[in-house]
Amino acid sequence: MKSDHDKEIAAQIEKLTVPIIDSVSVEEIENFKPYYERYYENKYCTAFTSKTENNDILLRFHSNRLVLVSIAEGHDIIRLKKTIEKISFDVQGTNMLEIKISGKKKAGAKKLKKDSILCYIKCKEDDKEYPIYACLPASLIEVNQLVINEPQLAVSSNKELGYIAVLFPQCFGPKAESMDKMIAKLDFLTEDQYKKYLDSSTSNIIESGKANE
Repeated sequence: MKSDHDKEIAAQIEKLTVPIIDSVSVEEIENFKPYYERYYENKYCTAFTSKTENNDILLRFHSNRLVLVSIAEGHDIIRLKKTIEKISFDVQGTNMLEIKISGKKKAGAKKLKKDSILCYIKCKEDDKEYPIYACLPASLIEVNQLVINEPQLAVSSNKELGYIAVLFPQCFGPKAESMDKMIAKLDFLTEDQYKKYLDSSTSNIIESGKANE
């Protein structure tokens, strides 16, 4: 049985207790970012885009140093609203799906260069195979099984579940460059820079279309 003193303390604690929903401001709720924005820093590689095709790649740098590779909003597959039929990880005689790694040192991981191809994407609308590039020197850690089973996720959920693969950047070796130096060296675009880049690209496409009329 509680004493009067215990009851008084309990009453004081109850007065000080604030429901969780009341402890968070409306502004904080409205500005609360989804997990893929809180824990990832997005960078964009436009190095493999030309005047005739857009192969922009989204690189999502996680706080744990791993990088998720996805197709970016400006990529022809997303921009032209294509439907993915198949994603093939058979590249130059190597099946990326068969690569197995072990241990903290990622033994057995596939070493990749900036221009290494991770996979090819085949769409229903044409016979073309779209290459997806690594975009940075790294090791291939794993392939996303979800996009193998449901390829269209690479379009509908490119910033969430539809990533292509997970990479471990080589810049984190004992004598390697820092991540900032590597990103600067590879000329990746930030989220804001990429939005401006897309706006500029769209304007060029519109002007080109008018010129051909």
